[in-house]
Amino acid sequence: MPNLTTDIFEGSSESVAAKLDELVPMERERFNFGTAQAKLPVGGTDPNYHYHWANDTPGRIQLFQAAGYLFVRKGEITLQPGVTPRDGDLGDQVSAIVGRNEDGTPLRAFLMKKLLVHYMADQRKGQERPDAIDAAIRAGKTTQDTNNRAFYIPTDAPIRMRAEVGRPKSDES
Repeated sequence: MPNLTTDIFEGSSESVAAKLDELVPMERERFNFGTAQAKLPVGGTDPNYHYHWANDTPGRIQLFQAAGYLFVRKGEITLQPGVTPRDGDLGDQVSAIVGRNEDGTPLRAFLMKKLLVHYMADQRKGQERPDAIDAAIRAGKTTQDTNNRAFYIPTDAPIRMRAEVGRPKSDES
């Protein structure tokens, strides 16, 4: 077994990463702990679906089903070893224990899927109201009721919105 400290850092003009790749072969895919990672990753998903973990709290699963979500069955996806399933469920629905209920019993989440075209349509529909509010603000209106004194718009300094990336620029420049 090579000594990683002396073999990598002493007298080598090769980069540390290249030397590590040579000395420590990658037998499986690894990830960096410093990067964002999915907590309940699932592989082999169908790109035509949107996937979501739904907690099994009262009424939550029924809400998902009413919105068009379906349970994902264990044969439909690739289960990640040691991550999914962390489940002793006897059925074929993919689930994981994700916490505890108030009474101390395990809280289970079920993996659910929805056709991607339906999911995207729902997202667009959900964005309509915020877009209308943004448009009203840009137009200097915050309410349809002009007699509503709860909204104050100073006449000498109208509402302005600017979408900028980076540091805001001063008005003098």
